Parts: sequence; C-alpha cells; structure tokens
Amino acid sequence: MDELRAAPGKHETAAILLMLLAEEEAAAIVSRLEPQEIERLGSAMFALGDVNENRVTSALDRFVEGAKGQTTMSSEVGGHLSGVVTRALGSARAPAMLERIIPETLVDPLPSLKWLSVNDLLVIARDEHPQFVALLVAHMAPNVAAAVIAQLSEGEQTDILFRAATLGHVSEDAFALADSQLAEWIGTGGQAAPGVLSNVPTIAAVLNHAPRALQQRLMKALMKRDRILGQRIEDELVIFDDILSLADKDLGVVCRSVDPADLALAMKGVTEAQRERIFATMSARAADTMRDAIAEQGPARLAEVLVAQKSIVMIAKTMGENGTIQLGQGTEDFV
Repeated sequence: MDELRAAPGKHETAAILLMLLAEEEAAAIVSRLEPQEIERLGSAMFALGDVNENRVTSALDRFVEGAKGQTTMSSEVGGHLSGVVTRALGSARAPAMLERIIPETLVDPLPSLKWLSVNDLLVIARDEHPQFVALLVAHMAPNVAAAVIAQLSEGEQTDILFRAATLGHVSEDAFALADSQLAEWIGTGGQAAPGVLSNVPTIAAVLNHAPRALQQRLMKALMKRDRILGQRIEDELVIFDDILSLADKDLGVVCRSVDPADLALAMKGVTEAQRERIFATMSARAADTMRDAIAEQGPARLAEVLVAQKSIVMIAKTMGENGTIQLGQGTEDFV
C-alpha cells in the first residue's frame, strides 16, 4: 500500500504492479486510496503504453526493495484500535478515550467530504442550512474551501466564515448525520468519528488561499461583525508571499533584520526560485551560510515553518509602518 502512495517518481512502479493484478485484486487496493492518489495512479497507468519485460522486472525489484521492513500495521492501527476500544468501553464512553489516545491526523470526522467536487459542494451550500455548510467549510481542504467561498454571495461568505470560526465542539452524532448526508452524493456509506475543532486556524488557512481582494473584504466584514474573532483570525494569517514581492532593496533590509534561524526555517516553505531571489539580496558569503543553515536543519514541521514566516511578516509590517521599507500600497496589504 505504501508503494501505491508513492512519490511522483515511483508512480510508474505502482501502475505496473496494479496492471499485473487481476481487476478484482487491483480494485480492492485502489478502494483504499485517497482521491488524489487514485487520480495520480490512474494517470500513470494511462501513460504506461507498452511495458516490456525489463520494465516489469525493474518495477518488481523496486517494490521489493521499498517493501523491506514495511508492514500494514501502521495503516490499520487507527481503525483496529477504534474498534477494540469501542467494544471494550461501549459507544458512549469510547469517543472520549479515543480522542485522548489517537492522534488527530488519524481521526477523519467527515470521510465522505473529500470525494465531493467544488460543484457538488456549491449545490449543497445552496440547498442546506448555513450551519451545515459552515461545518463542511471547517473540514474542507483550505484551497477547496476558498474556491467554494469565492462563489457564494458576499452576505453568505461572511455568514459562513463566521459560523465556521465559532462552530465549537461537534458531537459524534452530528458528524455521523452530516457524513451520511454527504454519502448520498457519492452513493456510498460513511463512518464518522468525533473530533475537536480548532476553527480559527482553519478559517485563516481558507483565507490564505483566497484571492487578496476577497481576503481583505471578508476580513473587514468579519472584523465589523466580531472584532475579537476577527483579530484572532488575523493573528493566524500568514502571508509570507508578500515579503517576497518586496523590491530587492527592501527585501534585503528585511532579511538582514530578522533572526537568521527564523529566516532559514521560513525559507523551507518557499520554492527554489523564491529562495534564489532571497539569496540574491545577500552577499555571496551570507547566501552560502544561509544555504548551509537550511541544509543543517533537516526536515521541519509545517507549523514551525509557518510560525517562522509569521514572525518575519510581523517584523516587515512594523518596518513598513515606521517607513523603513515600502510595502507596496501600504500596510493594509498585511491583513
């Protein structure tokens, strides 16, 4: 299964392996993949063309090498543990215990949601109560939620975001009911699990994926409706791309004014081209030192990268306010 969740360079291997299986066997494996994984794998299978014996042998060798030391236990532990605890404690007491022992990443409160397209979600948004739509927005991928929000009316946009940000705790029964409604759209049943929501960061992530003009207008509306809530969402916004849009001189001033460790960590979340633009504002020696610092840090959690980026954004915003650098049209660009 891990081979089928392969990196882009390994999709051909996974595609060849599936082609070697009977349709029923291949379907059983594909049914356990995520939508994006199925899409990538299907594209790889379509692009295979003729597969000679050498390619098949090479694919099998890569699979065997990658499978060494791998087991299916990690992918099955969440569901198995949930079943064991529920049987042992009963459906009334099990959810609270599972919340404490199962990592949040293993808890998917709306498993049917990821199978719905933006168009499906817009139809649901038109037909369902705003509170139901808010629940969905709080659990969509941020880019999907932003696409849905962008196509609603202005009044609906503000209302849905406000409801999603103030949703609070949702019971297991409410999740189960919501997921069963979503399952009707894709013709399959679904199981829901309880979750603890953290909606202010979620809504901030949605706004980060929205066009800038829409982001600013929605933030103003949210601030007008609830200043404290709006401020909490604003505090979660990370718009590091604005730093990269500064003039070279101003970008260099910012880079020299921040903690080098924060800058190195923040640069892990940008493209190679964006890194080179930052390096271009430094001396050759400083750029080499920064490259070494980035390499020495190793893998970093996305949350840590965002914190570092946010700290740099706040420093740049202060520098813009006191006139040290020019922030385009002014600090209102930093919502």
